[in-house]
Amino acid sequence: DEDDDDDNQEEEVEYEFDDEYGGDNDEYDSDMNSSDEEGEGKEKKISLDSTGSNVKSLSLEQVEKWQDVARTNLTPASLKKILFSFWAVCLTGKRKNLLEGKSEKQKIPVIAEGKVFVSIVQFCTTELPDIFDRILSIDTSVKSGSFTLPMSSSKWKHLRATVKKYLKLLSILFQDLYLSDEEMQRFLLQHVERIAPYVVCHKGFGKGFLKMLLRLWSGSSSNTIRISSFLAMRRIAMSRKFPFLELCLKGLYLTFARSTKVVTWRTIEAVTIMRNCIVELCGIDVIVTYQHAFVFLRQLAVHLRNALTAKTKDSYRKVYNWQYICCLEVWVAMICSFPNEAELLPLSYPISQIVLGTAKLVPTSRYIPLRLHCCRMATSLCASTHSYLPVPPILFEILNCSELHKPPEGGKTLQLHLDTTLSVSKASLSTKTFHSAVISDVLFQLLSFITVFSSDISFPEIVIPIITSLRLKLKDTNVIRFKKQFQLLLENILSQKKWIEDKRNKVEYGPTDIEKIKNFLLNNNNEIENSPLVKYHQTMKHVR
Repeated sequence: DEDDDDDNQEEEVEYEFDDEYGGDNDEYDSDMNSSDEEGEGKEKKISLDSTGSNVKSLSLEQVEKWQDVARTNLTPASLKKILFSFWAVCLTGKRKNLLEGKSEKQKIPVIAEGKVFVSIVQFCTTELPDIFDRILSIDTSVKSGSFTLPMSSSKWKHLRATVKKYLKLLSILFQDLYLSDEEMQRFLLQHVERIAPYVVCHKGFGKGFLKMLLRLWSGSSSNTIRISSFLAMRRIAMSRKFPFLELCLKGLYLTFARSTKVVTWRTIEAVTIMRNCIVELCGIDVIVTYQHAFVFLRQLAVHLRNALTAKTKDSYRKVYNWQYICCLEVWVAMICSFPNEAELLPLSYPISQIVLGTAKLVPTSRYIPLRLHCCRMATSLCASTHSYLPVPPILFEILNCSELHKPPEGGKTLQLHLDTTLSVSKASLSTKTFHSAVISDVLFQLLSFITVFSSDISFPEIVIPIITSLRLKLKDTNVIRFKKQFQLLLENILSQKKWIEDKRNKVEYGPTDIEKIKNFLLNNNNEIENSPLVKYHQTMKHVR
């Protein structure tokens, strides 16, 4: 008898999550380590000693002969010989104690030549899955785009034990993958993506492979390996949504949160890729995504509420850190990527409230970079959900802080990267670099926010308080460079305001015609792109 779950897989990756932004990680660990038996017994060992037990070494000629037989006239005996050679590869060196191959009766043959090793690995990873497909009369290749499970075939019961032995051996080969070179890692990851439909037929192996894939996804220094690991996990999740989609989503999110304790200019690209991977996985099943997003967002909201009520340094630290901001950016990116999904739309309100609450939690000059992160997220939500969030008041509050009104002190400092900064020291607040970076970013974010509503029929009314505030800033600013930036932004806003008013004066409907108001300039994309404010925004994006 065979078993879907194999709880005795050797050297499983211990998974711990040592922060508070992902909910109950113990529950996730229990899901990953639980026994999902489907009324079948457990296979105690892999026994291959009936074939080739007297073989002391494997030659290239002998291995190729076995492979040719498997290609032309596949029999149980020839398939067992192939697995025997693969078994020898997987137990080479320190792997030989991982299976019950310690007895004298079951000696491991020696692979003396590198060509033999390569030939066996290539055949078992590139051709053997196709042979399995041929036996089952299905096509599970990546190119086919099919997610047909092998267990749906009537012949699966005859091949089930063989596939399980194959996956067992592959898991041993895969355990040391993080020690291999990048080319070998990419090759084996592509193979795992190929055999995903077979992996999910044995839940225990599926969970074991997910753990190893998560370790590569978060720990690799190569973005190519990170993406290859995600593609393998995504195919596992799509091949059998329950329970693997939930396990992948939880695993990716919790691993991401654990990996973003510190974000620097060296790691920001990896963080962005990991965030995009989570967002892409969320699109597979929005109902499952909503269930998990609700739980994780509630955890973020609880930390924010505790900080607002307790008002202590420790409670503030639980919100004002990279893990919290990166987790919040995941869900903002998720809403922005799927704005038309009715199941996810109810999450936009709590996300907006958390973002604005985070921006207003500690309105001091030291945390201006963090507040700018929040304003950027809020602007993205406005653009995707077609809603208005009070972002300009926060931006003008930053511009009106006392430190930006004092003359800069000290010499020239290193360039300030606001994308990888949440807070600055008191000494940095008075530097010219800080003043220049903050004012430029605030003005660009203000421009981006206004551009979101640049084609709205109510644009002239929306920008009235912004125009008033910019005119006041023009009077208060003494630095000529900053004054020119304020003036240029104000002129483009006024030009856009006049452009919308001219278009609005030509319409023949009133404020009560809601549907016509929503369709204002709907089919005039070329005109909108050539409008003053949109053109100015595109120019500033290229400049930055």
